[in-house]
Amino acid sequence: MNTPVKWNSSNSREVGALGSRKWEEVRSGLTLAVGGAFGLLVLGAAGAAFLSPMGRPLVAYLGLSDEGAALVGQGLVGLAVALCYLLVLMGQWRCMNHAPQGHGAKELMFAGLLSTLVAPTLLLVVHFVIGYETYGAFHTGPGGLANFDVLRPGGVLQVGSVVLLLVSFLLFAAFARAVNRYLRDEKRAAGVTTYFWFVAFLIGATGGLLLHGRQALQRDVVIALVAGWVCFLLWHTLLLHGTARCVSKVLRQPRGTSAPPPKTPGTPAPGQVVLSVQSYFQK
Repeated sequence: MNTPVKWNSSNSREVGALGSRKWEEVRSGLTLAVGGAFGLLVLGAAGAAFLSPMGRPLVAYLGLSDEGAALVGQGLVGLAVALCYLLVLMGQWRCMNHAPQGHGAKELMFAGLLSTLVAPTLLLVVHFVIGYETYGAFHTGPGGLANFDVLRPGGVLQVGSVVLLLVSFLLFAAFARAVNRYLRDEKRAAGVTTYFWFVAFLIGATGGLLLHGRQALQRDVVIALVAGWVCFLLWHTLLLHGTARCVSKVLRQPRGTSAPPPKTPGTPAPGQVVLSVQSYFQK
């Protein structure tokens, strides 16, 4: 008879390391993260429209005062950040609990989840211990970033929280690449590598402009910089969505029909039990 043998740590992917239920949880976690990032894009853009001068026609059409428009914009941005954080946190938790063992996927997701939890904790510490004075550099708009003193009280924690949030996004993308490699989708895995190079260039450009001083932070430069980070978030969302589709494609394959059972040499003796390993994910 043919008896499926479960294998829990196979980097060669010759044996399906996870059952279909666990892969469904991974897909669900990726979908939650995609929903959070998409909500941040949509609600964040709506909030920015109320806060920026480009949204003046919309504010005038709605008959809102400057204070009312600022309140609506801040509320939309706050809702976008809170919704994105909760959905991404839930998605990372599901992915970590049901991640495959191969290519370090579980370790990457654990580090990403830890970064997601620590980053807002640092911001809360700065807010409640030091107060609103740490946000003084941002009151004058994007130009105030040139005067931001990292060594002032709370500055290191603020920068550290932003870095941890960025690391969390990158680790989630690395987890998606590990899943794609586990499922033998090297094309999507190569796309994640290209995404990493884009992020490296974007970080370098942002850091260079901030270090250059106020003269570099002109209106056109700031718009280009914001557009670059919006592309970063959009690309990240598409990567996670593509990985979720890859998992869905594998789950749609008929169970046990992806590869024929291996041949056993010789004729089994009477009463002999032959164990046959069948790969669920082998193409």
